[in-house]
Amino acid sequence: APAVTPENRRVIRELPPEDTRLAYAAMKLLRPGIGSEADFVERVNTVQRPAGYRLAASFGDGDEQAAAVAGFRVGHYLAWGDVLYCDDLSSRPEFRRQGHASQLLDWLSTHTCPAGQAFADRAHADEAAAFFLDELLRNGTTSALVFCTVHRTSVEALFEAVLSRDMR
Repeated sequence: APAVTPENRRVIRELPPEDTRLAYAAMKLLRPGIGSEADFVERVNTVQRPAGYRLAASFGDGDEQAAAVAGFRVGHYLAWGDVLYCDDLSSRPEFRRQGHASQLLDWLSTHTCPAGQAFADRAHADEAAAFFLDELLRNGTTSALVFCTVHRTSVEALFEAVLSRDMR
């Protein structure tokens, strides 16, 4: 369901395929090589969406085009549970520094990946980090590129666990 926030009666919602075009103006700023609006809509709806890509947008009061847009995926893993990955996050210049992008990220975290909320709890974050890193080490991996949740506790837990295991 769309979220309406008090700032300028802002609406944040996921964009279905028929509304993909509403993300074009903001996305073109981040990805200038996407071509025309028609090219963008075609690619997102026929290539990206079937691969799990989704769009969410924040709208300013009375503006049809998205003020900010996020392209994202939700992955489902045995080891880590549900994971939110944000491919793209862009705001139109006239809407920057107004909180659209940060509220969009909050909306994504709350509405698309509720399991990720568990990482706000430090004990859960510590347990998950320990399990994940122990599995890496068990398989001979000592260096990895890892993305945490939006919760500070998940970042702190992972970094402390990495340091205690002398990993990079």
